[in-house]
Amino acid sequence: MSMDIHLGYGNKELTLSLPEKQILHVIEGKQVEAITDIPAAVKAVLANPTGTLPLKQIVKKGDKVCLIASDITRGWVRNDLFLPPLLDELNAAGVPDSDITLVVALGAHRHHTDQENITTYGQTVVDRIKIEQSYALDTEDFVKLGTTSQGVDTCIYKTVAEADKVILTGGIVYHLMAGFGGGRKSIMPGVSAYASIQGNHSFCLHDVVGQGISPACISGKLDGNKMHENIMEMAAMLKPAFLFNAVLTPEGKFAKFVAGHWADAWLEGCKAVEDIFGVPITAKADLWNAATSQSRLISAVGLSMSHCMIGSLPCAKASLFPALSPSNAVLSPNRCRSSLLPCRKIRIS
Repeated sequence: MSMDIHLGYGNKELTLSLPEKQILHVIEGKQVEAITDIPAAVKAVLANPTGTLPLKQIVKKGDKVCLIASDITRGWVRNDLFLPPLLDELNAAGVPDSDITLVVALGAHRHHTDQENITTYGQTVVDRIKIEQSYALDTEDFVKLGTTSQGVDTCIYKTVAEADKVILTGGIVYHLMAGFGGGRKSIMPGVSAYASIQGNHSFCLHDVVGQGISPACISGKLDGNKMHENIMEMAAMLKPAFLFNAVLTPEGKFAKFVAGHWADAWLEGCKAVEDIFGVPITAKADLWNAATSQSRLISAVGLSMSHCMIGSLPCAKASLFPALSPSNAVLSPNRCRSSLLPCRKIRIS
């Protein structure tokens, strides 16, 4: 008997048929109720934040407000759904659209096209506020705020550094090196200069040259994670005024919004990610198949010579490594629409 496994591939699916006798465990995120009234949920969390005053009491008339937003590579965040009510709340606090700038947190990714801004943030947002793009290699666009205790210069996009109030936005998932995404990663690497990014990412490397990634910089781990600790220092130098992050369901819908203090609210969101997507590993696999899709965050399949694992997890490619045996392989079909490299077909027998 075989089981058909449906893997996301862009906005389509690929089907993989596997012998049922090789299936160890079905790995899926916890089923949670999705938010249905997004504007109301956004307004509610902005009025009842974690670790700080409500947003209306943080910003005021005359403030130049900077929103840091994820780029198109994080399209699953669905900025277009939560940014309009966030802008409305800023307006209600006395901050007009003309005093709000959205900075695209490109890190070292390429620039957006105008159409990609519309795709990522929605026509409404593009029409309402100014949008700038922080590109790490444009060194003249950055200003130094200081140096971390680990010796990394903190160079931040000027518009962000010079704003009266900075608001971090984005989504929280597991991250293969920083423990969790979202939160402070809007700043590093999002709006940081290339040298700062390289300095921070060097902490991911093993102390022994040639041994790959540091065992302290892995998915779900924050304590003792030097990459994460360095990012937190950098974020503290900027002193963000507020944070708004989303946690999703396994199906890619909004499960929870967190808002408030840039660190406290984010940690609350990390706990929600662990609750929804933290899965006990009962056995290690020799082969994992991980794939992204438009409608589902991640589909994943794990195989061994005699057994396999099947599941759906956000950022499975970032989270699956603890479930791999020492002699492992990862097969990851990705649509890669934006790739500038030529494609070639491979045959697996």
